[in-house]
Amino acid sequence: MFIVTITVIIYIHINKQRDAAQREAPERGDVNKYTSQELRKMGDRALDFRYTL
Repeated sequence: MFIVTITVIIYIHINKQRDAAQREAPERGDVNKYTSQELRKMGDRALDFRYTL
């Protein structure tokens, strides 16, 4: 149970970082930087990927 709790906390933290990065992307000019196919190939490294349990 301890491991699951830690995993959830880490996932929440990572998802918050990705949310912030997506909000800031238009300011940096990074809108539509990758095609949907490229994002799919990136897997969990894609900015729009969210961890869930």
